[in-house]
Amino acid sequence: MVLKWLERQHDINLNYQQIEVVNHFSGPALVLAVAGAGKTTCICTRTANLVLEKKVDPTRIGTLTFSKASAIDMKNRFSKLFAPLIPAVKKVHFSTIHSFCYQILKHHSIQTQCSFHLIEGSSRLNHKNILLRKVYHYHYNDFMSEDTLEEIDRLIGYAKNHLMTKKEIEKLDTNIEKFSLIYDTYEKYKAKNHLLDFNDLLTKTYILLLKNRKYREFFSRRFDFWQLDEFQDVSPVQWEIIKLVLNNDKNILCVGDDDQTIYSFRGSSPSIMLGFGEHFSKSKKYYIEENFRCGSEIIRISKGFIQNNHHRYHKNIFTRNEKREVPEIVVYRNEKEQVEKTIHLISNRLKENKDCSIGILYRKNVSALPMIHRLLALEIPFSVRDQATKVFRHWIVKDILDIIDYAYNPHQEDLLKRIYYRICGYIKKEQLEQVLNTRSPNRHIIKSILTESDIEEYQVLKLNKLASSLEELKTKKGRNILTHILQSIGYEEFLKRNGSLSITSSDHIISVLYQLIEKIEEPLEWRNYLNEIEGEISKLKAAKDHQNITLSTIHSAKGLEYDYVFIIDVTENIIPSLKAEAQISEKSIIDQIEEERRLFYVAMTRARKKVTMSTSSKIINKEQKESFFLDEIKCQIPYANSLLKAIKKHYDDKVTEREISLDTGSVVFHHQFGEGVVLHKKNDFVVVKFGIEEKKISMKYAGKVLKKKKRER
Repeated sequence: MVLKWLERQHDINLNYQQIEVVNHFSGPALVLAVAGAGKTTCICTRTANLVLEKKVDPTRIGTLTFSKASAIDMKNRFSKLFAPLIPAVKKVHFSTIHSFCYQILKHHSIQTQCSFHLIEGSSRLNHKNILLRKVYHYHYNDFMSEDTLEEIDRLIGYAKNHLMTKKEIEKLDTNIEKFSLIYDTYEKYKAKNHLLDFNDLLTKTYILLLKNRKYREFFSRRFDFWQLDEFQDVSPVQWEIIKLVLNNDKNILCVGDDDQTIYSFRGSSPSIMLGFGEHFSKSKKYYIEENFRCGSEIIRISKGFIQNNHHRYHKNIFTRNEKREVPEIVVYRNEKEQVEKTIHLISNRLKENKDCSIGILYRKNVSALPMIHRLLALEIPFSVRDQATKVFRHWIVKDILDIIDYAYNPHQEDLLKRIYYRICGYIKKEQLEQVLNTRSPNRHIIKSILTESDIEEYQVLKLNKLASSLEELKTKKGRNILTHILQSIGYEEFLKRNGSLSITSSDHIISVLYQLIEKIEEPLEWRNYLNEIEGEISKLKAAKDHQNITLSTIHSAKGLEYDYVFIIDVTENIIPSLKAEAQISEKSIIDQIEEERRLFYVAMTRARKKVTMSTSSKIINKEQKESFFLDEIKCQIPYANSLLKAIKKHYDDKVTEREISLDTGSVVFHHQFGEGVVLHKKNDFVVVKFGIEEKKISMKYAGKVLKKKKRER
């Protein structure tokens, strides 16, 4: 009945694998649905089948999913497909896991007459960020940057989603020295004031269900049939909650794709899906392996690419779609050419078909800015899905703007205090404080140091040069503004010795800034121009008009599709982007690379007709290596097969370890952290100082990631 209705009313013919899932009635089941497999339609049809064929009460079916957008989409899809057949269509439950937990805690709140307040959400001011800023200031007596706020928020979510103990939190690998203190203060404040954030909805629900048998039994009777969508995105605490509310029948159908597990920073892991059969020994496993979205060449190449991962279920991914265009790799001479030529290719596509959809995808938000800058200049309409201008609040951008401001305001104490270490590390803090305490308020600070401090001759030379360079900065235009700050004022040297950011990341940001500053007539204009761009992007995000061109991070593009996809900045250390951990282990590196490979697979499989992957051979005139992912893809592309062999540069067990002597004081080079000095070594690890950061590296792994350098004399 249900299948015939789909075919007759909606011209939808399910394949045999989908029909197997639709007909699953009871007991635990895992459904491995590849990208573009029509899983939403499949879940909706199975729900209708339970109601119409198995005579299940619609209110006894609960479908939980990861995101609010997915829950709304599934609810609307179900209504669109089956409303005429099922009068009680609105009684079927579709919600997020967070929403389900909120209902449990709300019930508990009413029962105990103990209220709580959420401190984050779209309908209210983000009190969570305000609170975190206050907590940070309490512990550091300093203001928190946007980057630090984002990292602290991520770490809190990671700890909560993994149900970490206090000791585990104290051992978390992070550059935020006082994170455990910040976490503890934040938690105590919330508890005292009955406040909850989104992470607390999960952890509080888990503790409540775990300790209270009555609640557990009550909510296990909420539904007779459970369905869990986007299973690959579920975190450990979410999975524990689901298991606690399952009744004895364990009627749960989990649908997902381990090849699309890309949210480890939120706590998801492919191991949850891979361990499904161990937890439910009598479970069934179904495969939906046909991709209805992509052309056959995209499927063949993306399938071969993702099979380089080992920690996954094997799936025979296929499509019956015709052969469309072969995926293409383009290596441009520089970052500017990548922008210009990509927009030219997009314009040609729109001339061919004005209704086609185009997705410009990237690993990091900063990659969007040159595209946005050029599209605005050409007055080409587009939409943006993410916070592309977040980079404007990056500390590098703030430093450069502060240096410009100080050039025009050489008497401003607060400006110099923020930048003095970045541009004049040869001034001791005590010398600076002494002058600041005794000088006239409106006097030039650097000139005051020269006349009022007892300083060495080399300091006099450097300070005179710095004062002259700051004055000269006011005469610069366009790209020369940034070049002068980096080279003449010395900010480039600070970036090299700073250990909190990889060389590639800083070069990437500087490259983008060069493209944005080209038309600036004088330094002071630049801040206003960045504000103008931010204002334009805010208007685009607020507008609901459909545009042919969409710019998005790969993470935000998951679940979406476009006719043509352009993946830009496919460069080593941009994708894959490896987290700079203090404790570097081989397993950690391999796990990160596998997740980045899954992320790239998601990007490729957003395209219906063609995917184009591009990189630049140079960034700010520096040679740039293309991502080794492109090597893996090249060997899948027919015309490249006969021309090259795949060179795997990733750190897996096939990498040959080099013999390397790591004596104390040895100068070494790491592909991500740059130049470093060996502080000391033990039998199983070596400690290397990169800039101001110390990294502990396994001796087993050191020969693979470190290169010996000769110390300059």
